Amino acid sequence: MARLDRTGTGQKEPRARGHRGHLNPIIISDIVKGGHFDEKITALRDKGFDDSRIAWELTDQLVREAQQVFLPVWEETKGNNGYVSFELDPLLEDKAAPVPHEQRVKGYIELGKKWSAGHKNRMIKVPATAAGLDALEELAAAGITLNVT
Repeated sequence: MARLDRTGTGQKEPRARGHRGHLNPIIISDIVKGGHFDEKITALRDKGFDDSRIAWELTDQLVREAQQVFLPVWEETKGNNGYVSFELDPLLEDKAAPVPHEQRVKGYIELGKKWSAGHKNRMIKVPATAAGLDALEELAAAGITLNVT
């Protein structure tokens, strides 16, 4: 798994170790817990962002940064490697707050299109649930690179 270097020693370190592009919520959580985004979180709170919106803003920022690190791999391999994954909202499947199936399908489609727009080497991770699977055809037809997990 690639970790973005937040120590100032350079972001090419993951590639130098042979990583080909990956960033997941656990890595993002560890980076945030390390205090690297305290000022940004405070600024977003001051703008009135709730916790969910802050989490998605930070996720998008970190994935964008990772994409820049792995873009040369993506270009060198003509898109065979160098993708950075962006996981869609797992809370759509939260059993404690059930969402109707069709609404979850629509949610995955909307989120997949939103978070993939304008990104060459971003791979959208869709859950392998009934709603996630039902969203795949429309997402694939939109030309979105997908990973089903």
